[in-house]
Amino acid sequence: MNKTFFVLYSILAFAIFSCKENSEKPVDENSLENLEPKVKAENLEANFRTWWTYHLNQVDLASEFKSIDENTDPINKEQALKKLTSGHYIPLKLKSEDGGNLYRLYKLSDTANKSIKNTIKSQAYTILKHFSQEGQDFPEFDFVDLDGNRYTNASIKGKDVFIKTWFINCKACIEEFPELNEFVEQNKNKDILFISLALDPKAQLERFLEKTEFNYKVIPNQKKLITNTLQAQIYPTHYLLDKKGVIQKVENQGSRIIDYYKNTIHMSKKSQASHQPPLK
Repeated sequence: MNKTFFVLYSILAFAIFSCKENSEKPVDENSLENLEPKVKAENLEANFRTWWTYHLNQVDLASEFKSIDENTDPINKEQALKKLTSGHYIPLKLKSEDGGNLYRLYKLSDTANKSIKNTIKSQAYTILKHFSQEGQDFPEFDFVDLDGNRYTNASIKGKDVFIKTWFINCKACIEEFPELNEFVEQNKNKDILFISLALDPKAQLERFLEKTEFNYKVIPNQKKLITNTLQAQIYPTHYLLDKKGVIQKVENQGSRIIDYYKNTIHMSKKSQASHQPPLK
């Protein structure tokens, strides 16, 4: 599979990605019988386009969702994703009393469209992989960027770190450069490090970046780390590391990793700062 086809497929199959831990608040079992989706599974499973339109607009498996199985038993996010990797289920959105995402898994019939089964299976597998990486230490590395700066696991400690995987001919990777550049500019005086891991060799990257602005630090020749160690399957893939080098979030879209940082990490820091005792 060439790179261009892989990216095009990723845009279709994984457009709504990424997750940390499921909320610890259980689903209210007393209200489950009153929770019904607005659409019936049998009206979706026969046509891929119909299902995909619904799924794209109503379901976000990368979010902090709650779920129930086909028997209306509460299950956590990991359990839900594992069931979805079988390709035998689709999630349908329910009305949640707390406003969060709540899904019920419905088992597909034997006559359901095979493309639906394959797509939900592939998407759930990727998101489950991301979920399993969150909370883990980022793998050992020793990077040297295009400017000769060196980065190791030890040297990045004490900083929040954004890491992006990409390659020159990845259209989706390049299209998000302006948004990422803006975010870098907004945070240039903070303890945040922006690193990108590229598949391409140094000379090609230097020629490309002469005409294309990208304000991340660029590390060339990272195919082995990306594909073998991180086992990233989609480009781009973004990793957010905390100050201890622990992976906090994995996403396939820069906008989502930025939103997660703003709404979770940054807000947490602001809350902590507001509770600091006044200086005497």
